[in-house]
Amino acid sequence: MIKLSIIMPVYNSEKFLDKSLSSVLAQSFKEFELICIDDGSTDNSLQILQQYAQNDSRIKIISQPNQGQGTARNKGINTAKGQYITFMDSDDVIAPDMYERLMSSILDYKSDVALCNIVKFLENTNTSKKLKMVKKCLIVNNTPIWRDIDVADGLLSDEQVKQMVLTVPHYAWNKIYRTAFLKEKSITFDGGKLYEDVIFGLRTLLEAAAVSYINDFSYYYLIRGNSSVRSVSAKHLCLYGIFERIKLYLDQHTTENELNNNFIFFVYANILWHYKLVPLFWRPKFVFSARRYLPAEIYTVLCRNTIFSLPRRLLNFVFDIRTSPDETKRKIRFLGIKISYTIKRNKNDFAN
Repeated sequence: MIKLSIIMPVYNSEKFLDKSLSSVLAQSFKEFELICIDDGSTDNSLQILQQYAQNDSRIKIISQPNQGQGTARNKGINTAKGQYITFMDSDDVIAPDMYERLMSSILDYKSDVALCNIVKFLENTNTSKKLKMVKKCLIVNNTPIWRDIDVADGLLSDEQVKQMVLTVPHYAWNKIYRTAFLKEKSITFDGGKLYEDVIFGLRTLLEAAAVSYINDFSYYYLIRGNSSVRSVSAKHLCLYGIFERIKLYLDQHTTENELNNNFIFFVYANILWHYKLVPLFWRPKFVFSARRYLPAEIYTVLCRNTIFSLPRRLLNFVFDIRTSPDETKRKIRFLGIKISYTIKRNKNDFAN
């Protein structure tokens, strides 16, 4: 029996596909099948897949009209023959021992889910950042923030798993899942092209009997310049549908207020992060609609950091005065023009 099914949706990834496929085939763990779902690509992605499949029988190709990553992943789940399932994006790469380490973790600890840390790589700026995937959320001065949880390899406690829910991004690809667990719980992805993995990630963490963790940065996540989640679009308004579904799920499956701070963090962080990706005309409504989900004091902070931030910045641009800490220099800015001068003092000013 195949031990691991790797599910890779592919859409117009010809620029990155060679590196992505090569990193999978170079894995120290060899007992896998790679299911590639071509999601209606209009470039040479399908031809590249076919070339690789001719040389490696572990690669299986499924073609479908463009329906989005969620639908493609679901098709992969239904096709998978492995005892365990994982996912990979067609523009990312992975460390050579990632699947070996995760498979050892999920088998040793008999967990339903095993996860690792990630490295984000931004194509536009050619910069990278390590991101730990075990975090907790706090509310400090009416502002939701997150903090890393320092944990070693092994099983995560129930409390640590709950702290992660809605606090870390619910990526599907830095984890391995027990196939029977996903099918017993009927956990699938939302169809569509945005935020398809949020509910999937929420459910897998909360419904897993055990979650294990390796403290390695093994998945390298490329954020393309033309990424759909980073482009300005009214589609981001669909976030409120996600908020409603999450709230309904938490009301039905958790005790009262058990994950309230997590939900507040998720709403606040997503409105703040997506604010500039919503068309200008829709931005006030995008923020004002958060009132129903956030406490008044946190909602006020959100407004101050979004719709009310531009008037404040504009006022500071028109006229601003700043004095040095020792009060010997002063800077005046008027309509973007900066004037600096030294403050002269009488000797009597320093007496006593």
